[in-house]
Amino acid sequence: MKRAVLLHVRILMLILVVPIAAEEQESFQDAADIFRTPVVSLSLDGGYSQPLYAELEGGPDLCLGGHFRLPSLPRFVGRAELGYGLLSVPMAVEMPPVRIGVARVSAGAGITFGSLTRLAFTPFLGGGVYMAMSPAMPRLFGGYLSGTGPIVQSNYLLEAGLASQYRFSSHWAAAADLRVRFLRALASVNLSAGIGIHWAPVLAQPAEPLQIHNPSFLRLFPSLFRAYPRIPVGSFEIVNTGERIAENVKVTFFIDRFMQEPQVCSAPSLLAAGERYAVDVRPLLSPDVLGITEGLEVQAILSVDYTIRGKEMRTEQVVTVSFHDRNAIQWDDDEKAAVFVTARDHTVLAFARNAVAIAGPRTSPMINRDLTEAIILFSALSEYNITYMPDPTTPYSEFSEDPETVDFLQFPRQTLSYRAGDCDDISVLYAAVLESVGVSAALITVPGHIYTAVDLQVSRDDAHRVFSSIDDLIFAEGTTWLPLEVTLLRDTFEYAWHVGAQQWREHASAGDARLYPIHVAWKKYEPIGISGDLIELPPLPDESLA
Repeated sequence: MKRAVLLHVRILMLILVVPIAAEEQESFQDAADIFRTPVVSLSLDGGYSQPLYAELEGGPDLCLGGHFRLPSLPRFVGRAELGYGLLSVPMAVEMPPVRIGVARVSAGAGITFGSLTRLAFTPFLGGGVYMAMSPAMPRLFGGYLSGTGPIVQSNYLLEAGLASQYRFSSHWAAAADLRVRFLRALASVNLSAGIGIHWAPVLAQPAEPLQIHNPSFLRLFPSLFRAYPRIPVGSFEIVNTGERIAENVKVTFFIDRFMQEPQVCSAPSLLAAGERYAVDVRPLLSPDVLGITEGLEVQAILSVDYTIRGKEMRTEQVVTVSFHDRNAIQWDDDEKAAVFVTARDHTVLAFARNAVAIAGPRTSPMINRDLTEAIILFSALSEYNITYMPDPTTPYSEFSEDPETVDFLQFPRQTLSYRAGDCDDISVLYAAVLESVGVSAALITVPGHIYTAVDLQVSRDDAHRVFSSIDDLIFAEGTTWLPLEVTLLRDTFEYAWHVGAQQWREHASAGDARLYPIHVAWKKYEPIGISGDLIELPPLPDESLA
């Protein structure tokens, strides 16, 4: 029995893909994607081939083959081969062995186990047809010579085997396989084994191996643009649909109109084949969003830059992002109202400081500066004819009960200009004018209503000494608060205080009253201001604040 060394030399040849016209490319994209890593192999086999029965001996073999993987089933391998080999036929009556050529066409499939990028084993099954031929040879039937002449014999073949591959770089891999092939009419079963080297250029990766899936974005509120770097406003998935590791992955989000530069999103620098990662979007928007006075839709670009085997690649997707108008707010978190408390707005500063200046300095051993200026500013708003006017389209009493609805909240400069507002508008205005002169304020929410509290900057013990009764005060956050129903600007400060305290007691006992200090809320929702010229306000009468 002859033994030789079986050598596989596989030359992987590049399959050229003719570019499709732009108008045709989309329709062919999915069909072409089935050939994820098309490979053509040229194999030269000459070696260990052991016939298990029949008087045939193996010889050299020439094979042209290929395989492919389905994108949805990356471990399924399809195989196809076109081969030509020689078999030695030992002759009787002291004649030398005769070589016959065997041409074959076969196809099969296998399942890969192990790592697709390192060590993998693939058992496979296949079948096909073959044709054995010789230009002139003795005709041998039943062991007896019966003349000479050409012979052609064809029939089916079956084969099974185990292929292994160890990839030690992106281009090179060592391979070994063991197979059994059955040739039907030649009554031959051959066992062969071999080793080889595979070389693979970068072939037929999808045009964009990293894909963007399932983009989803909330409708954005311009007033919260400074909070969005901390709050996810959207998400999408990046999926490596290729068969190579994506390196140097960088994900960005960009709205040309409302961002100065693309925002880098948190994502891993490496993404293995088949791996996916959920990306959160926390955009750094520019103050230009505060110019949105009506709902708006804009285009945003999701970009993924990466490299595969040293080649720089990019995937982009355009998505639509919607904005509410700048006055929109949802009451899912009452502290959001703090963004509208614009104590540094020049119109608010002018109003508050003029009012305090007109009233002049006042000192009293029983009343500190904070309470004094709270009274002055309450009177100033009253003299300025700020009117409580429930919004007929978006009343706070209804919208505050449903966190999913969108309310309209005025900026303080708008309320001063309109001289009217709902309870939330007037409460935000009063908190802003207090903060603008250095008096700490808070917002109080009870079911269906919002109003203001003034920080008196006194302890509980000091409040006992200063006030005859502390029932109308709130002790929270380490200080003393005076609740004030600021919608009652047509009444006295004392009456507005009494009503505010009564509402707090009623709802606090039921557990549904909340107090939100503005300075605490500002840490979460930084105040913003809308641009505009200083609003010329009519002067306040001196005697009204004296």
